[in-house]
Amino acid sequence: MNPLYLVLHMKGGEVEEAREAAKAGNLAVKHDPKVNLIFSIAGFDDDPRELDEIPEGRASLKALVERLENAAFLRFEPAQRAMMLVGAGIGYRRGAQFIVPDVILQEGVK
Repeated sequence: MNPLYLVLHMKGGEVEEAREAAKAGNLAVKHDPKVNLIFSIAGFDDDPRELDEIPEGRASLKALVERLENAAFLRFEPAQRAMMLVGAGIGYRRGAQFIVPDVILQEGVK
């Protein structure tokens, strides 16, 4: 059986949309603990910076990570978890690499 993925899509800088996306992710994981989550943030196609380097992108990432329950946070791929943490101010970027505390990346933020 193929894994199930749920894309949590939101517009960049729309903090309430990020909160609603987190709510949907939390609910999905409660219904199916094996569902995989992916976030998608729109609105920055013409910006050459990385999502976590754009203030509106950071605001969306921070709102998302603040509202996700641990079970849902851990259903994202490690690279997306790391980007959320950097966007939320927990860690930093060095080139293409995210530097975040391993314990938070592996066990969650709450």
